[in-house]
Amino acid sequence: MNNTKKYYFVACPICGCKRYGWDISIKDKFEEEIKITVCPNDGIIYLNPRWSKTQYIKFYKSIYDNLKRPDVQENNKPIFKNAKRVMKRILNNGFNQFNSVLDIGAGRGWMLEYIKMNKPGVETFASESSTDCKIQIENNGHNIIDLDLDLGSHKINGNKKFDLIIMRHVLEHLYQPNIALSIIKDLMHDNSVLYIAVPNVNRIKRIKGFHCAHLYYFSDINMRTLFNNIGFEVLVSGDELKSELWYILKKSDSIYKRQLDKIWRYING
Repeated sequence: MNNTKKYYFVACPICGCKRYGWDISIKDKFEEEIKITVCPNDGIIYLNPRWSKTQYIKFYKSIYDNLKRPDVQENNKPIFKNAKRVMKRILNNGFNQFNSVLDIGAGRGWMLEYIKMNKPGVETFASESSTDCKIQIENNGHNIIDLDLDLGSHKINGNKKFDLIIMRHVLEHLYQPNIALSIIKDLMHDNSVLYIAVPNVNRIKRIKGFHCAHLYYFSDINMRTLFNNIGFEVLVSGDELKSELWYILKKSDSIYKRQLDKIWRYING
């Protein structure tokens, strides 16, 4: 990207504060200048100030593939390594009753390809910002949906809900992960399952440091607080790869509603 960028301050996605404990500017592995801060309340590390949403949308649609997925247009053999790991975690924990799957940040669609190979008849949907990746996903027979978590919107016909939603290494890229999770929650019914995986900030050297594409650097405490605030219950979690935190979730009430219910139960005897 060119070097004439504007930077904008954002609030902490967990506590909403606009106070910053410290900040430092460094050059990342893409030779982009990034500004890192930490919330003094909950300790989450994130880029602040950062580029605008518009700049990031442009970055992902036209530049990110060249930096991180240079082979996106090549006719490679399917790469199922990550898909096998994700589905093993889901299926081995008893979550095998699903007829529709939404993969958010689907890349080239290998996750959906692997699922269709092993569960024929499942409806497969993808949300992806890369134009080249979307073409490949559609050519392989999967449905593309218009889900813009960075702009806080989606265009899904009717009240479509998904049995299984997968979001592997996506949350750290999103401008406002709290709003994104609220939108995803609206796409789930009571029996839906959400799988999320993020890089583990406690293994920062193993996840190759800080860079412009990752806006947030989550710890397990950060993730659980975020889930609690939005209204998700953690069913299963793990970090066996050391560099990755993963969770299987279902919808629940937010901490606000749970605490409010306690008050009303007390008042009403």
